[in-house]
Amino acid sequence: MRATRRRSASTFSNWRRQAAGNPSTKRGSVPWKRRWVKRSRPHFGTIDSTEPNRRISMVRITKVHTGAGDTGQTRLLDGTKVGKEHPRVRLFGTIDEVNSQIGVVRMELNRMPSISLEVRNAADEAMGGVQQELFDIGGECSCTPGRLPEQMVLIGSDACDRLVAEMDIWLENLEPLESFIMPTGSPPVATLHVARTVARRAERHACSMREMDGDEAIRAEVVSYLNRLSDWMFVLGRWISSHTGEEEVLWTPLGKREE
Repeated sequence: MRATRRRSASTFSNWRRQAAGNPSTKRGSVPWKRRWVKRSRPHFGTIDSTEPNRRISMVRITKVHTGAGDTGQTRLLDGTKVGKEHPRVRLFGTIDEVNSQIGVVRMELNRMPSISLEVRNAADEAMGGVQQELFDIGGECSCTPGRLPEQMVLIGSDACDRLVAEMDIWLENLEPLESFIMPTGSPPVATLHVARTVARRAERHACSMREMDGDEAIRAEVVSYLNRLSDWMFVLGRWISSHTGEEEVLWTPLGKREE
């Protein structure tokens, strides 16, 4: 076993706040919550001139069932009418799948008595931030190039850098792999394996659109984020397993299985 300096989950949470530019703000306080929402939630909608500060209002949904899609057509966020099999619909629909899978992971993690509250909160906070960013990306991908709402703030390369930094922190406490890991484990870990494969599918859809319609179809930052996200969920699953005492099941090649 290699000697490593183990970072606590609280240390990881503190680092996340520092990475967000709020080193002195504690979780649970109103300023921290306001800053996090401002950075992470989708910034598109209309300007409400009735409010003194004219802040951007969020998407307002008053009716879910409209029947407008019964003919196999739907509208993108910018109003463009397309078929539901359209590559752009497949892309943001798959991003929604990833987001939903992460929601299941968070639920399953909160049902595990074998994991400490500290680790659970740290993982839940990290996944909650990613879910917000997936809505940001999904909103962007639901618009055709050149027709993004003026108020929409696009995700940048700093989000990818944060995912990499978080992975590096988790990897400090993990042993190097000598084979591939079987996609199994406790409910949250197994679901993370499913989510990471769905993220890869979303990445393939994005790359396909860039191949067919040019690089302007999907920004490179979106592809990079989806690429990093799959790795991020893989490492997060290993990190959770290390705190629950789960033994990772490794793939044994056929030749060795027959020995």
